[in-house]
Formats: sequence, structure tokens, C-alpha cells
Amino acid sequence: MVDLMMAVQNLQQFAFWNLIIRPPRAKYTKDVLGPIDFTFDGGQGRRRDVEIQTKRGSHVACSHFVPVGRGMDRVPVVIYLHGNTSNRLEAWDLVVPFLRRGVSLFCYDAAGCGISEGEYISLGAHERYDLADIVGHLRKSPFCGPIALWGWSMGAVTSLLYADSDPSLAALCLESPFANLRQLVEDLAQQGTQIAITLPSWLIDPAIALVKMRVQDLADFDIDELVPLESAKKARIPAIFISRRGDTFVSDQHTKDLLKNYAGDCEHIELEGDHSCTRTSDDIKHVVDFFCRAFNCHAIAASLPSLVVENEQGSCSDELFIPEEHEQKHPTPRQIRPVTDYDPDSWCDRPISFEGARSKPRCLDAVGVDFPEPRPRSGHMVFALDRPWPSIADDLPLPPIAAEPPRAQPLGNHSRGSGVTAVPRQEAPIFQPMKQPA
Repeated sequence: MVDLMMAVQNLQQFAFWNLIIRPPRAKYTKDVLGPIDFTFDGGQGRRRDVEIQTKRGSHVACSHFVPVGRGMDRVPVVIYLHGNTSNRLEAWDLVVPFLRRGVSLFCYDAAGCGISEGEYISLGAHERYDLADIVGHLRKSPFCGPIALWGWSMGAVTSLLYADSDPSLAALCLESPFANLRQLVEDLAQQGTQIAITLPSWLIDPAIALVKMRVQDLADFDIDELVPLESAKKARIPAIFISRRGDTFVSDQHTKDLLKNYAGDCEHIELEGDHSCTRTSDDIKHVVDFFCRAFNCHAIAASLPSLVVENEQGSCSDELFIPEEHEQKHPTPRQIRPVTDYDPDSWCDRPISFEGARSKPRCLDAVGVDFPEPRPRSGHMVFALDRPWPSIADDLPLPPIAAEPPRAQPLGNHSRGSGVTAVPRQEAPIFQPMKQPA
């Protein structure tokens, strides 16, 4: 009995439940977000920052990276969802690979992470409802094309929990998700690698009961009810699962269970490294190619509505405003074309490189952040904007931080310069509503 009381006191002292609902929070200041307007490989991009209030009442900080010069096109969107100890800076190394293919990238700090509001996280239990609000916000725009989700760890679970309720999503990339939260907690308790104390086997069940009670009181969800495996049985969206051979945080059994029960078409990639190992440029290219094939299946309509709806006062509706990056002084008739000129028939699997320079996800410790430095190779490819753009750029290797285990890194290497250049922002022309022909 004395041993039991001491063990419970140790659990309370180290607050084991914080591993689930309040891991280290990666905060940052807005100045590390970098320039709003920038160029890359001859193309131009723009970042639009926005705060979205969810139905739960929290304001979440978001960034939307878009390719400039698409006219009246609907642009496909990939929403990136970060891990439980990270923030939206984790997606910074994905900006150029997506914009180069004519795909926009939306990322945000989940509630309780980064600079968004919120005290606790829930590993997807509540975050899926916030994701629904964000998807709804994007779909209000007439310039939003098909939407896909890329989530890592907590973000992957959030994506999977939401996906079974939204069959209109184009594709999913699920990186290191768990299948059952209670099983994950039991695994971590038995390993003793993620907490400061080692629990004897006879104490695991009482410890989990204590954790369950504290999580319910503080974060208002039941760990026994967080079972992404059940959502996998109902989700039919094309998906790619990514796991790591050396992952000691989420065991490979979770991935096997999800793959076995996933209702839709899916593929699996097993990479070297641990749970927080960073991605190589080849890893990123494989996923970007997967999304582009999925977007091709969601052909975009030939044209947008011919007029902008006006409200009673005669001004444009706030929900239908045209962002600067889409404005054209002299619009020309559009023709049907895919969201990219990527030819799925010409694609073939290539081996994933496990060595070489790794692209680094971004996180709090970024000081003097800049965009990833593209280093174009010889040769050119023609993409959706009908411009010759250089091929893949290798992202710079950067040092990691200590988090889930930490995977995010500061952006850029100032001693070597940057291939991404900030562009002075100019005043946008005033948009005049289009008149309906008499």
C-alpha cells in the first residue's frame, strides 16, 4: 500500500497526463513568419495571415500561401496540421514545393499551440471540429479548389477523425498517426521513455485510470473514446500513410491496424528514422506528386460565376472579395485545364532516399527566420502557369529542437544567402464589381 501511494504521488508530481494534454508549447513572435510577398525560382508567392474563430470560441492563427498570377483560377489547397508540440512553422519547408506546382498551402496553430488561443490540446478529439471550421472558411472563397489534408502525429489523427465526415476531400497524407489513444498511453507507460519514472506492470492500469480522470477534468474528453481506427473504417478518401522504422513513440502496430481497416484506397511508405525525423526533399516530392494526382481526379470547372454578387448597399460581399493575387486588369477567357500540367501516366515510383540533406520542419526556436533556400538544378519543367520553372530545390539542413521529440527548425541559413526574395508590397487596385450584361 505504501508503494502504491508513493507511485501515485510520483505520477501527480510529474503530471503524466500533461504528456497528452499539455506538452511543451512552442510559442514564437510574428516577426519570424518572414516576408508577405516573395519570389522563388522565377515564380511569385504571397502569404495571407488570418485569425479564425472556431465554434468552440478559440481564435486560431493561420497562414495561407498562394501562387500569384493565377487570375480567376480556382487553386487547390493542402491544409497542413502539425504535431502536438509544434506550430504552423512546421509547414514552412513545404511552401515552395507546393507553390511550384500551382497548389496553395494553408497551415495554422492548433488551439492550445503556438500563438493560438487555448490552454490544452486533445490529440484530435476537439481539433477535428476546429478543422471543420477552417475547411468551411476556405470553401466560402470562390477561388478555393479541391482541398486535401496533410497531418503529422496529432495532425494526422485530427485529419483522419475529420475525414470520415467529409467525403469531398481530395486526398489525405497521414504521417505517424496512432490507432487508439488508450493503447498508445499503455505503450508509453510500459516503455517509460516518455516520462520521468518507470511504472511496474501492476501499476499501469491504476495509473491510466488516474490519467483518464485528470484528462477528463482538464481537457473534457475521454481517452477511451479517442479511437481513430473507427474513423479509418469509414473513410474512403485516397490516402497515403507514412511511418518510421525507428519510431518509439507510435509503434508500427498502430499503422498496421489502420492500413488493415482503412475503407478507401491507400498506400504505405515506411521511412528510416524515428517519430520526429525530418523529411528529405524526396519524401516531400513523393507526397506532393500524390496530391497532384488526386487533384487531377477533381477536375475544376471551366469558369467561375460571371458576376460577383452584390449586397443591398451595392458593395461586394465580404465573403466573395477577390484577393490581390487573383486580380487581373484585363481578364481573358479561360479554357478548361487541370489544376497542374502534371501527367499521372508518366509518374512512376522512385526509391525514397533515406540519406542526404533533410528538410527541417519549423518551430519556435526560429530567430531571423527566412524561407527555405531553393537551389535549382539544371533542366526546366513547365507547370500550370505556362512558365519554365527549374526543378526540385533541396532544402537546407537545420538543427532540431527538443519537442515531441522536437522536429521543427529555424528557417534559412543567412550565411549562405537565400533563394527566396522578399518583394515590396504595392497598393492593390480597388476592385470594381462586374456588371451583369443587360
